[in-house]
Amino acid sequence: MRTAAAAAAIVLTATSALAQRPSDPALLIPQQAAELGYVAVPDAVTLPAGTTMGAPAAVAFGANGHLFVLTRGPQSMFEFDENGRFIRTFGDGLFTRAHGLRIDRDGNFWTTDVGAHVVMKLNPQGQVLLTLGTKGEAGVWDEATASHKLNQPNDVLVAQNGDIFVAQGHTPGPQGDPRVLKFDKTGKFITSWGGKGKGPGQFEVAHGLALDAKGLLWVTDRENQRIQVFETSGAFVREIKYAGLPCSLDIGRQFIYMVNGFAGQILQLDLDGKVLAATGKPGKGLGEFGEAHHIAVSPKGEIFVADSVNAVLLKFVKSPYRLVTGWPQLPANITLGGVISVEPDAKGNVWVFHRNQPPILEFDQSGKLIRSFGTDMFVQPHGMTVDRDGNLWVTDSQGKDGKGHQVFKFSPDGKVLMTLGKAGVAAEGPDTFSGPSDIVVARNGDIFVTDGHTANANGRVVKFSRDGKFIKAWGTTHGSGPGEMNQPHGIAMDSQGRLFVADRSNSRIQIFDQDGTSLDQWKQFGRPSGVFIDAKDTIYVVDSQSNATQNPGYARGIRIGSAKTGTVTAFIPDTLPDPDKNNNAGSEGIGADAQGNVYSGEVSTMMLKKYAKK
Repeated sequence: MRTAAAAAAIVLTATSALAQRPSDPALLIPQQAAELGYVAVPDAVTLPAGTTMGAPAAVAFGANGHLFVLTRGPQSMFEFDENGRFIRTFGDGLFTRAHGLRIDRDGNFWTTDVGAHVVMKLNPQGQVLLTLGTKGEAGVWDEATASHKLNQPNDVLVAQNGDIFVAQGHTPGPQGDPRVLKFDKTGKFITSWGGKGKGPGQFEVAHGLALDAKGLLWVTDRENQRIQVFETSGAFVREIKYAGLPCSLDIGRQFIYMVNGFAGQILQLDLDGKVLAATGKPGKGLGEFGEAHHIAVSPKGEIFVADSVNAVLLKFVKSPYRLVTGWPQLPANITLGGVISVEPDAKGNVWVFHRNQPPILEFDQSGKLIRSFGTDMFVQPHGMTVDRDGNLWVTDSQGKDGKGHQVFKFSPDGKVLMTLGKAGVAAEGPDTFSGPSDIVVARNGDIFVTDGHTANANGRVVKFSRDGKFIKAWGTTHGSGPGEMNQPHGIAMDSQGRLFVADRSNSRIQIFDQDGTSLDQWKQFGRPSGVFIDAKDTIYVVDSQSNATQNPGYARGIRIGSAKTGTVTAFIPDTLPDPDKNNNAGSEGIGADAQGNVYSGEVSTMMLKKYAKK
């Protein structure tokens, strides 16, 4: 995920004031869940030249699919069409510290101002129609004493019958008065409930509101790390506990989406509140959060999040891929071993290198086996590539009984055309390897091999001429600095001829020119086990190792993006549960064909998978 390198979507001008980052680290532990199949994309909305937008506090969608953003800048409200194109701003100077936003059935805007202690109803033109609370004065709402004051209203929503619900009390700790207040459609007070505490019906910070299809009111009780569910009369129904800091909810027909505040997550829940999946982490990169503050889901299923601390508006879209079932079709005499490499050729056929006999398989596009070869030639099959002439190159990354630590070049029909390295000899010389892991061939025929996949071996890239003569090697210092490598696991080349090395144990991709000059390093693609770049410079990177101890904050799976810019544009999550129980599981091999179908090879589960665009 990683996601990713540059801040999602639109970077805004103002930073958040008075952000209440918890001092208790226990509140910042994220919710553990399967990876959500959404990816952050750049440019959530477009702004005219010279127009800037303040830190977003809240987001909402109108009935026409337009996106409205409530900000903490001088221009308070922004409207964008269903494609993110700017339409207008309004509400200038209305707010002290904007916080919550809702849109009712008539298109009116309901907003909360935690700094001025008021809730305002605006008509579609932005004119104030109703104000609840006394502007600039915090206090209690008490009809007996004619005190009509709110205390830091966080959120507001309007029921179908017009009843208005306000959640207030933004300050954690002994101060503040967290509660829910209910008014009729004219603003007449009906009832309230809450107060400081951890018991049923009490709150630490009553931060967000939502109504479900049954008419029950859901309240995010942020620092108590729970959602409380009530009848609209205020009667307590139940609570649901979460890790992190539940901030805001969007209840849909199939799922509930919730943002988890400073824990930096989007959670997907079922309609009972059970966690199904999650994505995101704290940070400032694409798909990362300073504070995931408010959430809204578009009619198209896109997720928008207001990050009030990083001052960015983030947009997440569904993974555009689906698993193709029944692919491939294996004959009865072939059983897959660990599938370590997979790569389509120019004809669209798919080559597979796996750890069973015979180890080299060729499938047509339908998944039918065409040919197989290489029986008993390898100790540990590992890397593979197909060159411009259709020849197949593979690496054998271990040695035993006079075999291994070699690179082989085959014709498409399985004839050995060249070998590099000395059979069974593990050494880091000009004509030997110590765990060759992958290979790529340049347009001029130069050969590049990643080497060092054995214990205590130095990570390096070894360059040969097209006829197999040693030219040079680099990265021989075992380390994590620029140009150094720790068990490089894969290699690919883009249209510019740059080399992309999966420096797996350093949780990065390193980019080199063909002379070994270090050009860049990318961490947004996770902990890379394999890397593939197609003719359009789309990069496919598979992560089989990230977990809470190895590259924490990144989920395992396939990240797809641009080799030109480094932007991650899609994600196919790994489906294996409990990544913390296994430091290496899931996909390691990766490839894609000209139609954009993605192929992954899984070692631990011994599976070959095909993903097609939806």
